[in-house]
Amino acid sequence: MAGYTEEYELPDFTALLPACRRFANLYSYVRLLSSTAERWDHEPSWLIHLRQRLEQAMAENTAEFMMEL
Repeated sequence: MAGYTEEYELPDFTALLPACRRFANLYSYVRLLSSTAERWDHEPSWLIHLRQRLEQAMAENTAEFMMEL
């Protein structure tokens, strides 16, 4: 970016950062949702713990969905 800004003037994107963060959280949530959708009858313990951590990450991402931009 530094080399590009030496040649061209870029607009200030700081106002768009909250919207970009919201989209990144939404995208991450959907990816995790599809990853955790399939369940097996006899899952190993490491997979159960991983699923719990992923579901916690999904809950953290949803906290920002309703925040006003």
